[in-house]
Amino acid sequence: MWLLQGTSARLATDWLCAALDLRNPSLGLADLRVSLGGSPAIAIPEAEILQVHIGDQAAAEELLVDGYCRGDDLVASYAPSGRDELTPQICWRLLRGSSEAQGLELVLSVYTTRLDSNATSSFATSLSVDEVLVWNECGGGRFEPLSPGSPSPDSPLLGLNAAAVLFRLPGGHASYLEMVHPSDLCRASVRFEAAPGQRVRSVYQVFAHRLEKGVMRRGRLRGYFMRRGEDEACGRALRAAFLASAPPLTA
Repeated sequence: MWLLQGTSARLATDWLCAALDLRNPSLGLADLRVSLGGSPAIAIPEAEILQVHIGDQAAAEELLVDGYCRGDDLVASYAPSGRDELTPQICWRLLRGSSEAQGLELVLSVYTTRLDSNATSSFATSLSVDEVLVWNECGGGRFEPLSPGSPSPDSPLLGLNAAAVLFRLPGGHASYLEMVHPSDLCRASVRFEAAPGQRVRSVYQVFAHRLEKGVMRRGRLRGYFMRRGEDEACGRALRAAFLASAPPLTA
């Protein structure tokens, strides 16, 4: 369950522990510990997942208006910010998974009081990996390994196919699947950072169209932890379920 003290939130379940500062959603969830299938918890050092960058700037401390827990949800509302005066609300939601995978959903909602605004925002993750696989629709759909330096972030392999990325975490036991709904995604990239450790950063730009006054736009990212030996088959099933899911009516 979520525990909120001031602007500091902690997630504590039997499979995941994490920390989040509501004043800085651009830092995402950190201090991660994951337990899968009843196995002992493993730490994922220096990982930052489910980061949110709103419009042309990240929400800052003075922009946080309200934060509260509601069942499986942690919700934060922010004041209008940036040159486009976007008013965001962010929800981090526990997903009730199976023994094969346990996950979280990130829901970003934005609206504006301006007649016309650029709502383009982004989700991001940064973590160390053994290997990265990116979903490719060719040949019936499959996960394909991504090597450092190839392809470039703007290549066709990434594009919209990077709406599903599978990160195989160090240690050989766990993987992390990240998916942005294709209807929200306008651009994606996965960049390997300098060795050692094969640290990577994924960035997903969402909301390609202009935002009009009185219209709310809502985008989703799902992240699942799973056991390494089952990750491709599990990832394929989770991706299909995500694409078939109905959009959230509320955050």
